[in-house]
Amino acid sequence: MDRSRILATTDLTAKSLKVIDKAISYALASDSWLEVLHVAEPKMFAFGLGDKNPDAPVDNEQLRAISDRIKAGLGRKIDKMNVETRLGDVAETTLAYAKEKRAELIIIGQGAGLGGLATFFLGTTTKQIVTDSPVSTLIVKTVGDSKYKTIYAPVDFTDETKRAIAQACGRFGGARLILEHLVETPSELQSLYYGFNETQIEAGKTAFKLTAEKQMQTFLETLKAEFPSVAKAGIETRVSLSEIHPENIIKKASDLGADLIVLPAKAERGSRAYDILEFSSIDLLMAKQ
Repeated sequence: MDRSRILATTDLTAKSLKVIDKAISYALASDSWLEVLHVAEPKMFAFGLGDKNPDAPVDNEQLRAISDRIKAGLGRKIDKMNVETRLGDVAETTLAYAKEKRAELIIIGQGAGLGGLATFFLGTTTKQIVTDSPVSTLIVKTVGDSKYKTIYAPVDFTDETKRAIAQACGRFGGARLILEHLVETPSELQSLYYGFNETQIEAGKTAFKLTAEKQMQTFLETLKAEFPSVAKAGIETRVSLSEIHPENIIKKASDLGADLIVLPAKAERGSRAYDILEFSSIDLLMAKQ
C-alpha cells in the first residue's frame, strides 16, 4: 500500500462532526490521507436533503453538492482529504467504500446518549461495521485530538490481544500503556458451599494471583520481544482479583485515567468486547489482525 489512508464517517450531527475533528488530528499526526464519507440513506435523503418525493431518482450532482457543503462546514481543511456522499445502507456502503479506497483504519462515532431508536440503530450499525470490517475501527466517544495519553488494555494472554496492543502502540506512540489481567475467582458463597473455610479461600485467591502475575510477566516479555513499538512504550502491568464484567472493565479503565481502550475485535457480536463498545464512554480501538 502507498500512503496510509483512513476513513471517517459523518451523519451530519454536531457530534459526528467532532469525530471528524479527531480524524483530522490523527491524519495530520500520521501523515495519512483522510477520506470523509457521509452515507445518505434513500428515505432520509428524500425527506431531508433531496427531492420531497421518496421515489425520485438521486443524481450525482445532488450528492456532490452535499459533499461540498460538508467540506465547507468542517471549518478546518487539510490538503490530503477527500469528502464524498454516497446513497445506500450505512454499514454496507461504509464497508464497500473502505474497500474501494483501501482504507487501513475506519474512524466512526456511536449513537451513545441519543436514547430510544436512534441509539439502537446507530449502535447496531457501529457493531456491524466493526464486525464485518477487514481493518481496525476506532470508535470515538469523546471530543479532542487523537493524542491519547493513557491506553488501557484488558489482557487475556491470547495472541489476538498481543497483536491488538502492538497495533495501539504503533498507531498512538508515546502514550502510557496499562495492561491489566482480571482474575475471576469463585465467590466466597460458592467456596463455602463446597466446604472451604476462610483460610483456604484466601490461600486460593493468593495462589490464583501469583500464577496470573507469572503469566503476565511472560506475556510482557514475549510482547516486547515480538513488537518493537511495544518495547518503546512506558508500560504498567496490573493483576487484580475482580469480576470479569464489561462494566467493571470500563470502570477500571476510567479510574486509571485511560482515554483509549484497546480490544481485539471478535467475529461474534455477542462477545464481551461488544458490550464494552456499547457502554463505554471512553474511545475504543477495536483491532483487526
